Amino acid sequence: TLTLFALFLIYLLPNNNDLKDVKQELEYVNYDVLTHNIFLLDSNNFIAKTSVVIKSTSSIDIATELVEILIIDGKGESNIPSGFKSIIPSDTKINKVSLKDGLYEIDFSEDFLSINKLLEEKMLEALVFSITSVDDINKVKITIEGRELKCLPNSKVSIPSILDRSFGINKEYDITSSKDVES
Repeated sequence: TLTLFALFLIYLLPNNNDLKDVKQELEYVNYDVLTHNIFLLDSNNFIAKTSVVIKSTSSIDIATELVEILIIDGKGESNIPSGFKSIIPSDTKINKVSLKDGLYEIDFSEDFLSINKLLEEKMLEALVFSITSVDDINKVKITIEGRELKCLPNSKVSIPSILDRSFGINKEYDITSSKDVES
């Protein structure tokens, strides 16, 4: 049995002549893959920073591409890493964008307002922090069908007309203190 096994192994192993005929080719592929930081909803319902592959190179196009990724079932959904998800309501359309002096203005369709009350502040946080992560952009102005967004859609909490990173992210409030309490 051992002899048969040894013959079987010798039969299966290639001889040196067979190895000389094997050509080995290496192919180097150089892809210029661009990635950019984005802030998405993670599995714990916090806004968290991650990276996504993008195609754009100009500041306005990068910002717009990031916003498209933030839209649920949007064009960029396939770019979202595992464990993260978009937050802007699914039927939201981007009507118009502009960039001037570091201010990125974006006009959304009415569908933007159909966000869950528990996620409306997180949606703005993700939007502001994603857009302001782009070079040359440090402020965001949001309009809905040409009307300035002055308050959160459901809770009606007032927000500044021009948003920047001072808006905050993943805010926590101390409910044992009267600080930050509005009447």
